Amino acid sequence: MARALLLLPLCLGLLYLRCGFSDSDPQAAAEDPDNLPAPSIRYEPTWDSLDSRPLPSWYDDAKFGIFVHWGVYSVPAFSGEWFWYNWKVKQDPDVLRFMETQYPPGWAYQAFAPLFTARFFDPAAWVELFEAAGARYIVTTAKHHDGYTLYPSAHSANWNSDVGPGRDLLAELQAAVRAGAPNLRFGLYHSL
Repeated sequence: MARALLLLPLCLGLLYLRCGFSDSDPQAAAEDPDNLPAPSIRYEPTWDSLDSRPLPSWYDDAKFGIFVHWGVYSVPAFSGEWFWYNWKVKQDPDVLRFMETQYPPGWAYQAFAPLFTARFFDPAAWVELFEAAGARYIVTTAKHHDGYTLYPSAHSANWNSDVGPGRDLLAELQAAVRAGAPNLRFGLYHSL
């Protein structure tokens, strides 16, 4: 059961990568057969089921892509995207010491969200850099394990991009990809 639960985020991530944001664009689907909506096939959280899914040819042919983990955990910029888990669940001594020396007593993880402003986020510059590096696709975390979404969400009230950046970071990145690098595929990873 534990292994199945570990596979579930991978399943969701791969399905989002397959679908991207372009499923509802009939013009794009007509021009590119790999840009069709995902079939309504149910995959189970098992390796056999995952291994049975077809890969789109563009993904299979891509030699290099960018996977971006970016969110509230970027504010403390310590211990990576698993900061909350390492702090509150694992109680890693290095993370505990970091919090004791850098933040006041009683500081809550949610207090980082208003500080995650994305002030210097320039999606067009990201796209230019990724394309210049030779990337064929970009996948970013729409929602990471801490629950914070990089887009406004009624299902994640007070814990989404309305708090902090005050804007839809995913929509901006998607628009920059479409405008500046139409051959760069855009996908999402959405963790539970």
